[in-house]
Amino acid sequence: MSGILLLSIMGFTMNIVVLFALILSVGLLVDGAIVIVEYADRKIKEGLTIKESFAGASKKMARPIISSTATTLAAFVPLLFWPGLAGEFMKYLPITLICVLTSSLFMALLFVPVLGTIINTIARVFLQFVIPTLLSLILFNIFSILTNYVDINGLMSFHKEKKSTATLTAIHPMERFGVLNLSEDYVTEFHEKHSGESSWINGGFFVFEPEIFDYLQDDSTVLERTPLETLAKEQKLTAFKHNGFWHPMDTQRDKKHLEKLWASGKAPWKIW
Repeated sequence: MSGILLLSIMGFTMNIVVLFALILSVGLLVDGAIVIVEYADRKIKEGLTIKESFAGASKKMARPIISSTATTLAAFVPLLFWPGLAGEFMKYLPITLICVLTSSLFMALLFVPVLGTIINTIARVFLQFVIPTLLSLILFNIFSILTNYVDINGLMSFHKEKKSTATLTAIHPMERFGVLNLSEDYVTEFHEKHSGESSWINGGFFVFEPEIFDYLQDDSTVLERTPLETLAKEQKLTAFKHNGFWHPMDTQRDKKHLEKLWASGKAPWKIW
């Protein structure tokens, strides 16, 4: 577009020779941009930041790109001096190529690095945070509908009321085994499987403020370890107590149990 703008400023119209030159330049004007992007992409994979990679690509590849563009234009410059009536027609070819390739040179060395940095930064944010967050929300809601009856609105209201950085849903764990009270080698009390009413566990439903990202170092960070442990120490983690139905679906046994509840028509989470 910038090359066509230069031609327009010079008063050139879109005649057959100009159109032919534009078609001829299509395969040439993208070479510089491809080299810049390829070099930057390689440096990003090597561990450099996006900004450093594109800045380095522009500096490192400037001389080769300028040289290749100059050698290409050198082949067409003599056409500017073609005498006679034929020269009047053919001068549009080198002038168009000079305008277009010079514009593509500036685009490759200046515009592409800036645009590449912006687009890659946005793409990385989407891939690392936005898309995982959206997928988590989708899975969260599906999981909520299928296996639990957690008051999401109540959870959100509780979080806003407490003004904490993070809020988790606390539930009483279902004991898988009977509990024994021992006195030396004798059993003094025996309790069959029951809800652990004296203890609370993380039910897996969270509400976070944006500052949670300050606690996430990289993709290898385990949320339940350092981030939540740190928030707990800083008194920035609150617990929304859920006393209603909750059941995990981690094992085949859990799956069969939930399917049995569904088949019975008495699934606690079926509220429609």
